[in-house]
Parts: sequence; C-alpha cells; structure tokens
Amino acid sequence: MGTPLDMLLRPTPALYTIPAGRPFLRELAGPIVDAYKDDPLALADLTIFLPNRRATRALTMAFLDHTDGEGAMLLPRLRALGDVDEEDLLVTGAPLEAEASLPPAAEGIERRLVLARFLRRARQAQGHPVPAWPAALAAADELGKLLDDFHTEGVPFDRLATLVDDDAVPQGAAHWAQSLEFLKVVTEVWPAWTTAQGRIDGAARRRHVMDALTEHVAAAPGPVIVAGSLGTIPATARFMAKVAELDNGLVVLPGLDADLDERAWSEIEPPHPQALFKALLANAFDGLDREAVAAWPSAAEDAGGARRRGFLSLVLRPAETTDDWYGRMQRFREGGGVGIATGGMKVATARSEDEEAEFIALLLRETLETPEETAILVTPDRVLARRVQAKLARWDVSVDDSGGTPLAGTYRGTFLRAVARWLADPSDPVALRAVTVHDLCRLGETARQAGSDARALDRRLRGARPGPGFEGLRRAIRDDARRVPNERADARDRALALVDRLEAAAAPFLAARTPGDRLQAHIEVAQRLCETEKEGGDARLWRYEDGEALAVHLSTLLRHEAVLPDLGEGVGGYPDLFDALSSGPVVRPRGGHPRLQILGLLEARLQHADRIILAGLNEGVWPDDARTDPFLSRPMRQALGLPSPEMIIGRAAHDFSQLAAAPRVWLTRSAKAGRNPAKPSRWMVRFESFLAAEDGLAPIDDAPRLRAALTGLHGHDGAPTPCEKPRPCPPLEARPKTFSLSEIDTFLRDPYAIYAKRTLDLKALDAPGRPLDAGLKGTFYHAVFERFSKAWIDERPTDVAGTLTRFAEGLFEEWHVPVSIRALWRPRMRTGFEAFAAFDAAARAEGRLAKAEVEGEMRLTVEGVEYVVRGRADRIDLGEDGRASIFDYKTGQVPTMRQAKLFNPQLALTALMLKEGGFTELGPLEARRIAYLDSLPTRMPKEPFPKDHGAWDDALAEHLAEAEAGFRAWLAHFANEATPYESKPRAFMAKDYGDYDHLARRGEWAAAEAEEGADG
Repeated sequence: MGTPLDMLLRPTPALYTIPAGRPFLRELAGPIVDAYKDDPLALADLTIFLPNRRATRALTMAFLDHTDGEGAMLLPRLRALGDVDEEDLLVTGAPLEAEASLPPAAEGIERRLVLARFLRRARQAQGHPVPAWPAALAAADELGKLLDDFHTEGVPFDRLATLVDDDAVPQGAAHWAQSLEFLKVVTEVWPAWTTAQGRIDGAARRRHVMDALTEHVAAAPGPVIVAGSLGTIPATARFMAKVAELDNGLVVLPGLDADLDERAWSEIEPPHPQALFKALLANAFDGLDREAVAAWPSAAEDAGGARRRGFLSLVLRPAETTDDWYGRMQRFREGGGVGIATGGMKVATARSEDEEAEFIALLLRETLETPEETAILVTPDRVLARRVQAKLARWDVSVDDSGGTPLAGTYRGTFLRAVARWLADPSDPVALRAVTVHDLCRLGETARQAGSDARALDRRLRGARPGPGFEGLRRAIRDDARRVPNERADARDRALALVDRLEAAAAPFLAARTPGDRLQAHIEVAQRLCETEKEGGDARLWRYEDGEALAVHLSTLLRHEAVLPDLGEGVGGYPDLFDALSSGPVVRPRGGHPRLQILGLLEARLQHADRIILAGLNEGVWPDDARTDPFLSRPMRQALGLPSPEMIIGRAAHDFSQLAAAPRVWLTRSAKAGRNPAKPSRWMVRFESFLAAEDGLAPIDDAPRLRAALTGLHGHDGAPTPCEKPRPCPPLEARPKTFSLSEIDTFLRDPYAIYAKRTLDLKALDAPGRPLDAGLKGTFYHAVFERFSKAWIDERPTDVAGTLTRFAEGLFEEWHVPVSIRALWRPRMRTGFEAFAAFDAAARAEGRLAKAEVEGEMRLTVEGVEYVVRGRADRIDLGEDGRASIFDYKTGQVPTMRQAKLFNPQLALTALMLKEGGFTELGPLEARRIAYLDSLPTRMPKEPFPKDHGAWDDALAEHLAEAEAGFRAWLAHFANEATPYESKPRAFMAKDYGDYDHLARRGEWAAAEAEEGADG
C-alpha cells in the first residue's frame, strides 16, 4: 500500500542529506508537509527519529510553522534516539515479549557507589593502599565511562584478556599490565553483581533496545524516518541502515560534504568533520558511495550558502591533501568567491575572557532590538556561558544555559556543602562563618536578627583559632582580648546565644554513626538552620529548581544507603565525601528569554537561529583536549575496538562546520586564558590563514565595532585604566600625633597605612581562624619569654631551655595550637631556647634582669607640635655601672643596625624613652647596649650579642643620635599639610603585602609604575 511519502522513498537505500548551514529541521518538515497536504490525517502514521528531545521539540515547532497559522495539525510521532526505551518498541509494532525480556537498568548513583566499593577492594587485593572514598568515587566515574564504551561499542569484557597476546601492552609497561589485571577483577565482579541484582547497565540496555528496534522496525505501521543522526554509535548506525533499506523508510544525514573531491575524501582521518560519515557509509552501509546519497528536496538558496560550504570545505581540507591548497585557494578567490563566502560571517578576538563575554552579551542584546529575531550562543565552555549570563543581567535579560549549573555549585548546593564542612569541625571559624552568613541560615530569626548575630559571632572569632568543639567557641567568645573596636555592649551575649542554638541544631549529626543516619542528620541540621520566625526550614531548603534537584538527589542517595561510603567513627572526611557524592548532577533553570539560547555542542545540533555565535574557539576548549583514559592506553583501546579520542575531535569539527555555515554567524575567542596567551583553535588558525593572504580578515573583523560599542556603554574601551596613586593630604589637626613603637617602622615604610588606620580610623580585622603565621608566632614566643622573665627575674633556673620548653608546652595547650604546628615548631624551638639560655647567662653576667614587657611613653616636640610615643620593651637589664641594656626578641628576619637606623628605629627610640624617664618604674636611665635577639636561629650563634644586630657604648651614642634626628626629620616632614601620606614610597623596603594595600589600590598603579620603569 502506498503512502504520501512514496515520492521520497526512492530505491533503497533511501539516503539523503541536508547541506550544512541550512535550517535542518525546517527543511526536513517542508517536503513532508507538502507530501501529506492531500491527506493530512495520514501524517500521524509517520514516525520520525531524531538525535535528542530538544530536536523533537524544535521539529514540532517547524511543523507548526508550516501551517501558517491556518489551524491545527496532526503531528508525526517524534522519538529521540538518545532516550530510546520500550515505548519505542511498541511504536514499531514489536511483540510484547521484546519489551518484557530486558531487566531494569542500574541507577547511575547506585552503580557509582558500588563500583567505588569494588575499586577499593580491588586495590587492597593487589596490595596497594586503599584510596579515600572521594578518590574512589572519582575513579568509579572514569570506570563507568569505560564500561559504557564497552557496552555502546558492543565489545565483550573477555576481550581484555587478549590484549597481551595482541601486543597492545608495551613490553616492560608493568603499570599497564597491573591496570589490565585490575580491570579483570572489576569487570568480573560488576557483571556478577548486576546479574545477582537482576539489573543491567544503562548503556547495555540502550544497545539492546536499539537492536530490538532494528529487528522489528520493518513491522512499523507507517513510514519511518531517521533524521539528523551522525551514526557514531554502532547500534544507531545499524538502525539507520535498516531503516534506509525499508520500502517505507528513509534516512536524512546532516551536512554530508558532496563538494569534497575524491582524493581528499580518501585521505580523511578521524579528526576531520566528514570522518564520521565516511565511517558510517563504509561500515553500516557496506561501502556505499557518496554519490548514492541524494540531496533532500529543499527551498532554493542564494549563492552565498553554497559558497560558504565550499569555503569551509577548503579551509578544513585534510592535511594530507594540502599540497595543492594554494592553487585551490587561488581558484576559489577568482570571481570574488571569498567575499561572497564570508558574507554574513564575523570574527572577534577579545583581549581577555571577560571581554569575550562582553562581546557575546552585546551581540545577544543587539538581537532583541529586532522584533522576532533569535540568537543562539554555542560553546563547550560552561564558565564562559556563565560569564555571558552575568553580563546580560545588566539589561535584566535572563538566558537559560542548556549545560546547567553543577548541583554542588547552586545556591542551595553550596549551603549544604558549607554545612557539611562545619559539622565535621564545629569550632572552625571559617567553616562556621560560611554557614552563619549564608542567607538561608536563620535559626528561627528574621534576616536582620540573624545577620546581626552572625556578625557579632564572626568578630569574636577573629584571630587565632578557638579550641575544639562548642566549648572552645564559648571560651574564645568570652576572651575579652578578642574584643574589636566599636563592639556593641551585648555582642558577646548574642554570640554566645547563637553558639547555643547552633549546638542544638547540630546535635543530630554529632549523634549519628551509620552513613545513612549521618546523611539524614545532615539534612535535618540544614533544615533546622533554614527555619525563620514564620517559615519552616524544609520549605525554604527544597524550593526552586536547585532545591528540587537536591531533594531528588539526596533521596536517591538515602534509598541506596546500604552501599553509602562508611567513614567509621570519624567525620573529618565527611565534607570531601559529601562534595564527591554531590558531583555529577546539573540543574537546568527554567524561564529564560524565549528568543535567546545558550547551548552546548550536543544540544546545538540541528538547531537554527537568525544569529549564531560560536564562542570559546581556543585549542583545548573547542576542540577539547583529547580525553586520556586512566585505565587503557590508546593502542589498547584501538586493539579492543573502542573509539579513539580523535573521533571525539571529529565530532566537534563536524559541529563547528555545520554551525559555521549558517548565514549569519560570529566566531569569537579570547587571546588569553587567564593570564596566559591562548592558542586559537586549529580551525580558526586555518580560517585566518586563508583570509589573511589577501587581507580578507579585516572586512569581517567585528572586534573594533564591538569594542567601540562597549566604550560607549562603559565609558572606556574595556582595557583597565589604572587609578591615580593616592596622595592624601589631611589637615594638620587630623594628622596622628600619637604613635606606638611598633607603628614607627610602618610610618617610615608605608605612611598611607598610618593615614588609613589613624586618620580614617580603619582598623584591619584579623582573619577568622587565623593560622599561626609569623605574626602569631612572634606573639607566642614573646609570651614564653615574658613568662620566663617574670617567673625568674631575681634568679636563674639550672635548666633554662627546659624551663622555657615547659612554658611553651603550657601555651600550646592554652592556645589550642594544632598538633601538626607543634610538631613543626619543636625542632627549631629547642635551638632557639638553647640560644636564649646562652644569651641569658651572658646578660646576667653583666648585670641583672630589671623588667620584662614593661610599658613606657615619651613626648617629642617638633615644629611646635607635641608628639607622644608609647611602647613596650621586651627586656631591660641593669648593669653594675647603672646603665641599661635593652633587648628586643625577633622571630622573623633580624635587622642589622644600619637597617634599624633607617627603617626600624624601634629599639633606638626605646633607649631614648628610657633616657627621658619614660619607663616610670625604672626612672631615667642611660642605655649602654641595645640588641636584637634572634629567638629562632637555625643553629647556635657563635656569640650571645652578635655585632651586626646590636650597638653599645660610643657606637650606641652615635646610633641613637642619628636615629633620633631621622625620626624628628620624618615628623617635621609630615607636619607640613602639603606632605602626602603615600603608599610605600620605598617599596623595596616594605612588606610584600600590607593591610591597606587594597584600599590604596596598589595592584593597579604600582604595576603601571613598574612597567614604566622597565620601559625607561
């Protein structure tokens, strides 16, 4: 019985192609609608198989477009090859037993968890260390891909045993042999598990369904069309070949290059865009010639489309046939071929990744200026896609990204991960802050109350890390040394109350022991944290797309709690485990602009728009770097019959050539990847080389226009303009008149820091949970020496180093210094204490220890302005002649006396303070010696008072005179209102980073100054 499609069902195999650049789905629908115009009800008997669901939705719209709004239409059955299932078998009229014979597929999460267990056992059986659960889960992901490759390609697992015989394993490559042995263990255990559970791998099930579809498609009640598939999956290729042979079937390929000459066709290698069709015709269609593939009946097109395809075919010509490339280019250029071919094509190379996103956002926004015009951004770079989404937000334009957002990176996903990190270590201030400042965390309060309490707690936990547990948090909060300036009177009480509520919320997790209970408790804690004064935590946590996706994912994990990774009693590894368990799923938001889309390469196949933007055209992005198989080498994969990485590049090349043939297309890339130069895509290199020969690139370079438009939008051309170097000149009454001794070197090296701290009253807060860095290490050792000096001021213990060690160990406990830091410090600490013992003996031989950590003050009048200098002396000894020795402990780099005179006059000013009677407990005293003591020498010093780090007697008098004169001159310099407080005017003598560098914006102007200096 004939069908309306008889005119297209030519002698078998019925194989067609729609040229690249044509709107594939619209072109496909047109002749079909025309064929059924006299019997539109029969269209419902037609079945069309397309690559994916997005294509089926787009073809639905293409059919409706052909109605011209003249009423309803019965549509064909549209099926997605990527999601074939038993329902597709029923559509073809297959018997019911074909549907019922297949076991259900193992869930992806279940397979991942079970494979991770098998991997750990296999590694242990081979005598290797058992990998941590996150590493095992990552390996399970890779192994899952390998299993899918085996199933998809129809390669039996027992082929692994033949690799050694096939010489696929290099001689002496023991690690590959071990990998094969490891794979044998897993590929035997995993199939046994699926059989015992009555399951099957998803990829194997899809192959079986496709093979059943191929077997029974001849019984389909109506015509069958396969359109848009590349046939890269063997089962799909077999199905396409079967359909093409049917009396009522046909296949339509996307973008077969009929213009490529026979020599070039014969030399095609896997990375070429036509390689997949060459393989399809050779394998599935028994070596069918290209000439047997007919052109699909299409609407007429202008000369530009054919010229564009010829241009791209020439540009992407196989490397083995480029010996006559120049001649072919010359012939193509004759008659203005290049101008016609590149009409409607633009390129734009941005200076940076951010500028590329700006270019693309502007192009998408321009699209909306024309009614009903549409645009698609196609890129494999999801980071670039997110950048473009952010740029479009300035116009309040929302665009969906088909690649979605990783579940772990969503708003609610990051909150749950933060909660996991905090629950594993409740007293970690950084982890705690990440939870309490998150907008989801309310603990039954209003947003304002919760934010205020979180800030009060955060400020009390600045500085050294608290002790363990919630009691450690409470002790830290009660420590008044942690008070910050301008703190509210009730801040401590509110912080303590917040800790109480946090402890109550965390209780279920701390009590849980099994993996399932722990995950369930984690969820319960998160819900408690999300509660507000009016709304339950479950309602707030699981709403919107990310909340719904999280609920589904976590429910699936709990459903498989029997195979969840078990951490035992410890929870230190729980955050990394939860991160690993959360990886994989993506969230695709809904409700973007109807005329704009952001698509990945797979989703973009067969799609069409008025504007197409191909972005991220750098090597390593598009095409992506060839994926390395961690289990099998390339020769092994080839011997097994698994697809090579070059085949994946060939698919990406086909995607590029299809999309680049569109009538209006932009090709964009960034000249940099981060801070490094980026290498353009291999296709862009050829493209630009072809056009550069006759300056054909300039007419299609859209970067100048886009950059000019951005300049009008932003007020600059996109290149950052460094700000001016700050030179604040506050009035004299606003300039600081009081200094601490410890500020003097900052004043000399970085006046701007003094201005910001004292004039602007901006105090730098310590980092939360601040590590024991050089500053805190100095505080620690000063505390040890202070305790020693005050305990043994009148006499000296027999074992000075041992006494200091006991003081240090006591402070370790009081300050809750981590065990790892203690182990790191102890070796050098012993040397430092022994050096201190030698110093102490020599110092006491010259006199007696008078005061330790003693406060002092002196006043100086300069240019009629009185200044006050306050400070603390680490240690002052009195000699028999009544003169004093002043010592300063240094745990970092010890300055020489020359450096001290210029930039570190703290010790000299301490001596002047002592001379002026600034230390009231001692009265006016002449200094005999000043010296820096290296508290942490790498080895014992040869003498207790190194000459380079001290001065005494006549040398001291000269040093003090010069230091005082220099300091007075500096004060006089800043007593002039025209003198600016510059940021590190002598940067070579300043620290690499200061607390106020970001306020001075040194990163901008200092780099520009450095470049100017280099040019000079």
